[in-house]
Amino acid sequence: HEKKNIKALTKANKIAFEGWQALVRRQSEILQETMTEAIANARKQGAAKYRMELATQGFEKALDHMRELAEIATNSQKEAYEVVRKRVDENVEHFKNLGKGK
Repeated sequence: HEKKNIKALTKANKIAFEGWQALVRRQSEILQETMTEAIANARKQGAAKYRMELATQGFEKALDHMRELAEIATNSQKEAYEVVRKRVDENVEHFKNLGKGK
């Protein structure tokens, strides 16, 4: 019985860890993309007259990236929680059936 509990916790931890790895990997990609774009935009002639437009676009992109990262984190947490919740339900059912001779 305890073996199943440990197995469920191990699985939940693995899911959470993989989720955080994906999050960090995506953050790194976003940073690289952002820096590449910033450097390219800075090199453009006449970039000064487009500063407001560039700033607005950068802000909108940052918000989109924040939403994406939040979604990655939320999905991984939900998946890990579901593994643990399922095991807790199984434990509750097991204890309910102890007195019934099962």
